[in-house]
Amino acid sequence: DVNSVVGCCAGGKVTIGTIVDKTSASWWNTSGNKCNMMALNPNNAQHAVYTHGAFTGQSVDGGKTWESMNHSGIYHIGIDRQGKVYTGAEAGAFEAKPCGKANHGVPCSWQALYGQRVQRRTNRTVNRVPHDYQRISLDFGGSVAFPSDQGLFVKAPGDELRLIAATGNMSNNIALSPAVSAGDGPGKEYIVTAAWDWAPLASWDGGAHWPSWQIPADGAGAGCIGEGGGAFAMGKSNHVLVMHKHNILHSSHGGKNLSRFVPPGGAVVFGPAYAIKAGSLTAEPTGAVYAPLFRSPMPFDELADKAITCQPSELKFDLGVMTTNYSCLAAFDLGVEYGWYKGSNYGVWRVTDKHCHVCELQGNSSTWKFEDVKGAWSYVLKQSSQQEQIDNFIRKFDQNGDGRLDPHDFRATQDEEPDDEDEEDEEDEEDKEDKVQSTSSGGNAYIIKNFAFGEGNWTWTRLPEHLQNIRLRGFTTSDEGRTLYAIGEGCIARSFDQGDTWTECWDTLDPRAGIGLYVKDTKTMIALRSGDVPVRTKDGGASWQPMTSLAGVAKSVHQLSWSWTGKTLVMIGQGGESSASHPHSMYIWKSTDDGDSWTDETADLVTSNAGLAQWYEDTAFLGSVGQGILSKKMEF
Repeated sequence: DVNSVVGCCAGGKVTIGTIVDKTSASWWNTSGNKCNMMALNPNNAQHAVYTHGAFTGQSVDGGKTWESMNHSGIYHIGIDRQGKVYTGAEAGAFEAKPCGKANHGVPCSWQALYGQRVQRRTNRTVNRVPHDYQRISLDFGGSVAFPSDQGLFVKAPGDELRLIAATGNMSNNIALSPAVSAGDGPGKEYIVTAAWDWAPLASWDGGAHWPSWQIPADGAGAGCIGEGGGAFAMGKSNHVLVMHKHNILHSSHGGKNLSRFVPPGGAVVFGPAYAIKAGSLTAEPTGAVYAPLFRSPMPFDELADKAITCQPSELKFDLGVMTTNYSCLAAFDLGVEYGWYKGSNYGVWRVTDKHCHVCELQGNSSTWKFEDVKGAWSYVLKQSSQQEQIDNFIRKFDQNGDGRLDPHDFRATQDEEPDDEDEEDEEDEEDKEDKVQSTSSGGNAYIIKNFAFGEGNWTWTRLPEHLQNIRLRGFTTSDEGRTLYAIGEGCIARSFDQGDTWTECWDTLDPRAGIGLYVKDTKTMIALRSGDVPVRTKDGGASWQPMTSLAGVAKSVHQLSWSWTGKTLVMIGQGGESSASHPHSMYIWKSTDDGDSWTDETADLVTSNAGLAQWYEDTAFLGSVGQGILSKKMEF
């Protein structure tokens, strides 16, 4: 209405004005104060509030002067029709008590509003304030509501601080990459899923209930993962990995009793691939697991065909037989960056005995006497600024102050949610992944690997130059793990020695390929292409043919996956040209002839964003944004 007072954060600054007519306003207060969100009292045009970073401000004179409300870490703010001030953000929802100049100068204080949950198995009542609230909905049925990624919470009448949870059964959650494993048998499968905006969640009865990690029998949980990431199962085994940023958690019991590994070097890890035993109809893992790793360079000068024989007084550790020099380097790096090998500055591996020795040599490395030894590798610790990064890494996780990192240090904080969660202006996960993969560490892309299903320590190898800066998408395997594929934009390369050395990019493949590779066996594979239909090979990559059966959805194929038996291929996508055979935006199709023909299995799938998580027996499982975890029997 004309003469109504309005306010906003115009250009990120507090701006207040009066409506002149339908198309214009007279802006009579532009203080220049930076703001993220502001609100006006609907009953009092002189009362305004705003938030910016660590500051929450209040004015009772139309914005001429401002006072602090003693409230930080907040984003959303609003004033209801009773004149009460509310805020909401990741830290929680809060209500301000009357304060400031209009209330005799009473310092501002805030009451935390909380959600409440009673644990089914323990009968324990848990009150929770942090909920990552996304909005404040004023005039919500005569009250105020706080939508969050965990559901909708409503302010109860009167002075009650406990919020009403209008969340239903929460089947509309944002489930990221659920992992289904055998658990305790049929009907009692274990399901672990990363989620947005929770830490991971877990069900120990096939999804009927979701207690996560509550009792001692559940073991250590996955709180350190925070929001995002993914959970990954391995066939019908009970081996499960939960991974996000620098955290790798492993369980040999479907998600219970998780152990934790943190790679050094400012590491970021992405989803794994695992090797499958030949002929297995249950996708039984061999134990070999591979994943993309992005990190700073290892702090060593690497010298080929050079060696020093360490004297007994200089030899600090014999790490035993290492199959390759790459394994020796990674083991030396782990020990240095975990604080195990203090004072050690030289590592050596010889092809003759394959032992990895760690030594402490005196003087500057420029004075050391190297011998020419064919096949040997020397690793000289650099004295550089990376030492500060190493020291900070140890300090961050060292819980008992002994200057080294051991399993108990990581276990001590494993159940704690990280305190560095993304702010309100966060990028979505795909954008962040692309940003990391394209710019991370200036071309320091590695393969991180483990040969015990992910349990214990991992090792890593830097990828060769032609696989750096290709926006590495991940790895996949075939032939019981004897062939490993690296997948990046315009390049798919192979390794036949567990990722230590790599072929050049596949020259028979369209350069637009490399955004996804799906392997049935050593002969039959499908590669996704940017802006065109996927291509398929039936001769192990010697030749590739366009999949014309997907012409109608050429630009919208997102994922494919063969069943454990290899008899059924499932594809999931979003978009494409609408037609009688393709009426859905988000869709899932099935093929029993390796993609020559398809049937639409979308049915009642209504989410606008879903991802194929895994097969379990004859059923495909999906994670989704807003429709929870979905499953459908696809093989008969």
